[in-house]
Amino acid sequence: MREDWERVAQVVATRRRSLGLSQDDAAEASGGTISKPVLSLVENARQSSYKPRTLAGLERALRWRPGSIDRILAGLDPEPDEPPMLESDLARKLLAEIERLRATVEQLAAELHTQDHRSR
Repeated sequence: MREDWERVAQVVATRRRSLGLSQDDAAEASGGTISKPVLSLVENARQSSYKPRTLAGLERALRWRPGSIDRILAGLDPEPDEPPMLESDLARKLLAEIERLRATVEQLAAELHTQDHRSR
């Protein structure tokens, strides 16, 4: 089986951007085990082997479980280091946000109403 470092490059860059991390941020989040130039090598598939410590730091920075780079190389998806959000958790968070926004709209409408009465 051929290792697919082009795929690693794509998945790593996509994950880093989805987390809102710059290359500098990701390097810092690695705990000092990768640098911005090394991350650039990975994201541009310029190298086909890295020290285990480097890959572990990259996985840490991208919030993946250990072994995720090997999974990508094997054609599988990386495993996030956070538990997947259940639909009920997502629904609960969305409803809470909707309620917060509704309350804000009501407060703004009341303030507008008060200002309108004062100006008459």
